[in-house]
Amino acid sequence: MANSRKDSKGRVLRTGEAVRSNGLYQYSYTDPYGKRRYIYAKTLVKLRQKEDELIRDRLDGIHSYIARDLSLNDLFDKYMNTRKDLSKTTYVGYMYQYNTHVRSSFGKRNITTIKYSDVLQFYKSLMEKKD
Repeated sequence: MANSRKDSKGRVLRTGEAVRSNGLYQYSYTDPYGKRRYIYAKTLVKLRQKEDELIRDRLDGIHSYIARDLSLNDLFDKYMNTRKDLSKTTYVGYMYQYNTHVRSSFGKRNITTIKYSDVLQFYKSLMEKKD
């Protein structure tokens, strides 16, 4: 039987897991585009939590590795391209509102940095501008 790889505390490492020389745990995988990706964590428990999130995202069709580089504008455009069921006037109205109020300011933000409180604050600023 082959020997299993273990960390310094004797815990068995799964496929793709490794311990770096600086003590960080690393998980490596290949994304659907063939690019090698890495996840790092200070503990093996946290690394496995991140692995589970990655697997869950993959099963849900979420590409979390792409989200790091995706802006709100990109995501909105992608969403609107899927909405072929909208009438022409509704589509034009959505695009007008988004382009007028969101695209040049809030829309440039990276999607991973936007929090619910940021959206509320932005909405509040739009409402105050309206008055």
